Amino acid sequence: MKRIQLSFLFCILLMFNLITIVHAKSSLANGFQGLVWGQTLNDFSEKNSMQDVSVPLRGKELGKDEFAYKRFNHDNVIGGVSSFDIFYFFWQNKFEAVSAYSQGYDKFDELAEFIKKRLGNPTLIETNPCFNRLVWRTARAEIVLTISGDEHLVQFYMKSLIVEKEKKCYEQTDKPTPYSGW
Repeated sequence: MKRIQLSFLFCILLMFNLITIVHAKSSLANGFQGLVWGQTLNDFSEKNSMQDVSVPLRGKELGKDEFAYKRFNHDNVIGGVSSFDIFYFFWQNKFEAVSAYSQGYDKFDELAEFIKKRLGNPTLIETNPCFNRLVWRTARAEIVLTISGDEHLVQFYMKSLIVEKEKKCYEQTDKPTPYSGW
């Protein structure tokens, strides 16, 4: 009888652990800090804390129909690592990507460990004298962590693969056809 009780307890603990792991993986893959991929800014409960920073980024990082925002009164922390700024990118008013910058090998290692705990080992590792890049890919998102330059600038970039697919379809259908002038 005692073995059955211990086995039952062990199964419950194992199930709880698996649920926790699945939730951690899915929460990182489904969005970022309260925003879900594809969610509009109007549907975001903290939209009043978002500041449009599209104008300084126009032409550098932003494409057609893209806008960038920063949260003010926010701690700018990812996985315990502080960042200079975190930029939230929207395409046609849908949350599509997030980018953050920090500095130092220790920040790169801490962020890599944070992501690895949630998503496992990176799917791609690139190393050369100029930069180190780690890439994780899930069914819904891609995360790219890069360190480069003499200043050891760290960039965390995460994008929605679902919104990206929608964007590519839109861009292909947005091209003029031979009959568009008729």
